[in-house]
Amino acid sequence: MASFIGTNKELRRYIGPRLRNLVQQITKNHKADIAVCEYCGNSENLESAHVRGRDRNEIIDLMRADTLQTES
Repeated sequence: MASFIGTNKELRRYIGPRLRNLVQQITKNHKADIAVCEYCGNSENLESAHVRGRDRNEIIDLMRADTLQTES
């Protein structure tokens, strides 16, 4: 299993852009097909990566905290 040794800031800096690109790659076709938010029906400014109000760093922190609890 891969491991990372570094600070939380370094982890975010390393993994954040990669996650953004991966999510965009995975969701691009689906987003184009539906062209509307499946939750509220809004067609303006569709978000692929996360719900408004929760930025990518916050999601990374939540995943990291969950991983640390699982390993303990």
